[in-house]
Amino acid sequence: MIGLALLGIGGFLWALGHKLVKPTIFVIALLTVFCAIMIMFYAVFLPRNAKEWTIWVIGSVAILLGAIAGFFLSKLV
Repeated sequence: MIGLALLGIGGFLWALGHKLVKPTIFVIALLTVFCAIMIMFYAVFLPRNAKEWTIWVIGSVAILLGAIAGFFLSKLV
């Protein structure tokens, strides 16, 4: 399932990446920040028996921070 989502995003970037530079930068920044935050929390902070709601909260905050980073990076272009 994740592979299909990544193929879809990759196809979008491949087909329209040069025409839509700002959305491309936004999507890449959002995914990069989201993945970095989730990997960091899973590797360092979260115990193995973490409650499900904490993972959802961390994921939501990671998406929000990724969107903010993507917005500012796309404005720099």
